Amino acid sequence: MEKLHSPPHPRDSGARADAGTVTGPPRFFYGYVIIAASMSLGICTSPGHSTGISVFIDPIMADLNTSRTAVSATWTTALLGASTLAPAAGAALDAYGPRPVALGATALMASALLLLSVATSAPMVGIALGLMRFAGPEVLIIVGSTTTNRWWVKRRGFASVLKSLQRIVVLSFPAAISETVTNVGWRVTLQGLALAVAVVGCGASGALYSDPESCGLLPDGATAQPAAGTRTPRQPTLDSEVSPPTVENHTQDTQDDIQRTAEPRPPGVSVDAAVAHPSGIAARVIDEPSWSFEDVMREPFFWLLTVAAVFFNMFWTGVSMHRIDLFAHKGVSVDDIAAMTVRAAFINSGSSFVLGLLVDKVSVSGRVNLLLVAYAAQCTLIAVLCAPASSHFGVTSAARAQLWYATYGLFVGVQSCIRSLVFADLFGRRALGSVNGVIHAMGTASAGLGPLAFGWCREATGSYRWAMTAALAMTGVSTAALSARAVPTQHRMVE
Repeated sequence: MEKLHSPPHPRDSGARADAGTVTGPPRFFYGYVIIAASMSLGICTSPGHSTGISVFIDPIMADLNTSRTAVSATWTTALLGASTLAPAAGAALDAYGPRPVALGATALMASALLLLSVATSAPMVGIALGLMRFAGPEVLIIVGSTTTNRWWVKRRGFASVLKSLQRIVVLSFPAAISETVTNVGWRVTLQGLALAVAVVGCGASGALYSDPESCGLLPDGATAQPAAGTRTPRQPTLDSEVSPPTVENHTQDTQDDIQRTAEPRPPGVSVDAAVAHPSGIAARVIDEPSWSFEDVMREPFFWLLTVAAVFFNMFWTGVSMHRIDLFAHKGVSVDDIAAMTVRAAFINSGSSFVLGLLVDKVSVSGRVNLLLVAYAAQCTLIAVLCAPASSHFGVTSAARAQLWYATYGLFVGVQSCIRSLVFADLFGRRALGSVNGVIHAMGTASAGLGPLAFGWCREATGSYRWAMTAALAMTGVSTAALSARAVPTQHRMVE
């Protein structure tokens, strides 16, 4: 029986999932193309992150004659508006697949950059920022992370190592683009970025496929050997060994193929996989959780994990958005701030890279514990940043600022690496797009509230101390609550 609906390139590039026991990948696996495409989409989101938009904040303030609080409020409003649409983007990814969603987001991202480049008022800036944030760090990041985690299960850490290389570009973006903004202006720079996003994003979107099963493959490039009791197709090597087919044999083979196609298939397994694997074992050779979206939403651990990430993100985005003013207030020059930002970007990616090489050997509980370490480290670093100038432990010089930012970059890398894996590890691939939509919605809201709180605190009190104190309290409480809860283990596809 001829196979149906199987995309030719991914299927032909990797190992086929024929039935039974998983073995290692014998040749090129299309999952590597998925990683490259996801990295490209991630790089396209650079202007939409708090670190990226920070390059344009001061020029926009000067051009539109507005205050820091007003710009921060506009950014916060844009992020909150984008966050309300993130769950819909995740649901669309589950329903329609990554390619149309990524193409639509790319077009919207490029259009938003063009709109921002011609903005003449705060409302225009707010609309452009909202569209840019939704299309980039929301939709494109959801598409890239979800699709990668669907193609890689047992080797998600390894996949994250390769994908984490994009963070070098994303975090280095402010330093790389600042000179261009100075030389040609922020409007022309945004127009050039719009063109780059359109070209790179469309190319990357065209390479995406939903999951390996839909292409007749298995996650991680694994193959499957015939299981005991499974009928193996005849594979004659000489013409003399071929017996003329009888009507009875042909009829029986056709009926078997029809029966296998008509049998119920596990979620996410295509007709191709069911036809290729008479026993239906192709969907079950990978032992992984399989939670429905409704069950995930009812699980308290999911919400504790998400809230802890939200508070971590609020502080990170607040510091990133106002880092020039924050560290200049502590006596650090603009050149030193730019240098430590680049250094932190490399440390961030380096920590993610090394951790990704090792994390596949760490249990899910161990990964959650690594997150707790990162959150506890953030509490310590916030306390150091809050320390007065007279303190022996405070950030009182450029050297200490460099050390502080480098250390924080290390733990941001740890948090980013583990958090990108742990939700898929805990809840599986079944509703991963919708789950990621909720996670990103809350993350985006926190990315807006952090800069707003920091900006308001700076103008109201003359420093960032109260904003950092609140961040310390919220991070500490959420970390303690998360550490007291057991990691869920039910809803597994294979017992």
